[in-house]
Amino acid sequence: MVTDIVLISIPLQRIDTPPLALANLKAVCTKHGFSSQCIDLNFELYNSQTEIDGFLNELELYFQVKLEHQLSPEHERIWNEILDSWITKILSHNPIHVGISVFSYNSVVCARDIIFALNKRSPKTKIIVGGNGLYDTYMKEDELLRDGIIDFYVKGEGEEALVNILKGKVDQAGINGKEPQQIDDLNDLPFSDFTDFCLEKYNRSQLLITGSRGCVRKCSFCDVGVIWKKYRYRSGKNIADEMVYQYKQHGIRSFDFTDSLINGSLKVLVDLCESLVESYKTIDVGRFGWGGQFIVRSRKSMNEEKFQLCADAGLKFVSIGVESGSDRVKSHMKKEFTNEDLDFTLEQCEIHNFDVNLLFIIGYPTETEEDFQDTLKMLKKYKKYVDSGTIKQINLGNTLSILPNTPLYDQLEALEIKNDDLENWHSKLNPDLDTLKRIERRLYAQEVAEELGYNLPQKDEQKRFFEAKIKKLKLLKGVS
Repeated sequence: MVTDIVLISIPLQRIDTPPLALANLKAVCTKHGFSSQCIDLNFELYNSQTEIDGFLNELELYFQVKLEHQLSPEHERIWNEILDSWITKILSHNPIHVGISVFSYNSVVCARDIIFALNKRSPKTKIIVGGNGLYDTYMKEDELLRDGIIDFYVKGEGEEALVNILKGKVDQAGINGKEPQQIDDLNDLPFSDFTDFCLEKYNRSQLLITGSRGCVRKCSFCDVGVIWKKYRYRSGKNIADEMVYQYKQHGIRSFDFTDSLINGSLKVLVDLCESLVESYKTIDVGRFGWGGQFIVRSRKSMNEEKFQLCADAGLKFVSIGVESGSDRVKSHMKKEFTNEDLDFTLEQCEIHNFDVNLLFIIGYPTETEEDFQDTLKMLKKYKKYVDSGTIKQINLGNTLSILPNTPLYDQLEALEIKNDDLENWHSKLNPDLDTLKRIERRLYAQEVAEELGYNLPQKDEQKRFFEAKIKKLKLLKGVS
């Protein structure tokens, strides 16, 4: 049987829940009468018997496109065997098209390897690539298209563009370099279709869900404003209806929102919470558990009553982009909140037993030693929330990379930063903060956080990344 399209999810992504992008695209394919099959290759990699002599650790470094890490001959042989098995699995569905979801720039290396392997085995199969990973310069999708290696690439929202490709209407918005157009009414999209995934195999009984696209803030380091020029959202009632639908379909009671912020529109947040509270009266579920990325607002706008309503509706976990303990740095980032606002937010999270994940960025261009010390002071100050169980984890991330098409990129001249190496940038206005200094601060912040008892789930992977990066920098400088 011929399949109109096989949709694949690839590393590097989270492995504890099925990929939402594929479930969304499958739903629109079905709505428009096209057959599809979803394959989560990212999940398969991490649940296969491939951990031989540190192979997965090396492969993760290989996928870090900015490192340009090379696999050993033995690890390259294993990787090629995995690629070959993946291509066999994809082609077993006899697809006309293969759609590759490129989640981020750290999916680019894997995507390109799959594309070349698939093209070699089945040159007549049409290849489509899309996803946020195309918004950096690493994918080189224009070159792949020009050379006939891929047939289509999609930037922006994929639902309408994919249907147009399957219909043969390829001269449409978002396809092969044409300007994307945002979907006006997200309520018109069908609910996500997870039927191709064995949910029981994932690490926890949770599904991803999207309530909005875009962001109401314009953080200087973030490229969300380029991908989603307008902030749009579903109604709270529509979101609640999907949560009830997925519960009835799969028995899932926990939902993680992919939104840049779940409280971007307070009107929608209130509508969602009230709709959920009302739905709990008619379904025997108790309460759903849900959460996502959460912006810090003032006490006046996100007051005690709203926090209580969120708790009544089942809000259980929030991720907060704190970024820095310095109000001065946060102001330059355009975060639009102060440490005082954050104090109130964390107090409310503790009162209502919300699990909190704090996100930081070490090494912002204007970050002085004093600003860095403010971040360390914040970690020490909030240890009380670690001890109480409110702060479940933190992510110190990598040091700041300046992304094209961000507000910070537009400030390169003002910050006296050359744009020839945005990974290893150096501002003449802050001469002490070179790449090695940023890594030094980042690793020291991790030491302090660990000593204070913070949970850093990705600390080992991130440390390996920094060790590889230091090694590369020393090679470039000719230092042994």
